Amino acid sequence: VEVLRTRMIREARSAAQLSHPSIITVFDVAEPDPSGRSHAGARKTPGHRRRRRSRLCRMNHPSLHAVEISPDNIDAALKVKVREDQNTFVAPVDRSLAEAYASRNTAWPRLIMDGDRPVGFVMASFDPDEKDVDFRCAIWRLNVAEGEQGKGYGRFAVETVLAEARRRGDKRITVSWVPGEGSPEGFYLGLGFRTTGRVDDGEIIAELFLDQETAEA
Repeated sequence: VEVLRTRMIREARSAAQLSHPSIITVFDVAEPDPSGRSHAGARKTPGHRRRRRSRLCRMNHPSLHAVEISPDNIDAALKVKVREDQNTFVAPVDRSLAEAYASRNTAWPRLIMDGDRPVGFVMASFDPDEKDVDFRCAIWRLNVAEGEQGKGYGRFAVETVLAEARRRGDKRITVSWVPGEGSPEGFYLGLGFRTTGRVDDGEIIAELFLDQETAEA
């Protein structure tokens, strides 16, 4: 028992010297209390909370998946419509699909399904040759169907894009939105995006560095 206690304290003190977004930080090591047990106090890192939140999202929706747009599901994709008051902030799916066709080498559209039910649409752009660094890796569109919002589908859609960006080796991703009441600003800031200070064509540009995880909303 004494050997284990000594080993625990030694390892806890070593861990306390580490600082990394993916490591739970040890901030205190205590000698045995009256019960004879030693304790190492730890503070959960933002990354820890983010990963837990991401896992909970998938656990609550085990049937969630993102699929490529195809002739078999295009009608389902076109049925994804946001609330009428949100049309100011996001283009409809049919326009997005037209843009995806015109930019077929860089656009990455996906239909978000919960089982066999279409609940959202997301489109990203991956263009490493783009001169403007803010548009080399970006989320172009995110539509969550009216009646399906607030259920974690938007978060899942963003996480799907982030996973694809990481797979491609990207280190940074951007998103933009039209400011105003009802805009998705709070949603993206809650996921960890931070504004860059740039406004392009009336839209605020925000960024997320991909060595981070999406934040707890």
